[in-house]
Amino acid sequence: MGSADLTGTAYAAVAVRDAKAPQGPAMVFPAGGWASSVSTVKRGELSA
Repeated sequence: MGSADLTGTAYAAVAVRDAKAPQGPAMVFPAGGWASSVSTVKRGELSA
């Protein structure tokens, strides 16, 4: 499955599921917090 570019799309929340268990529960994050987290990962600002 590919990914979607949702730039410019207004959503209040983002639901995230385990791709290996798509029928399982989802964790829901505020859209702004999710976008910030994704940007941080893309910039490589996290350390192990």
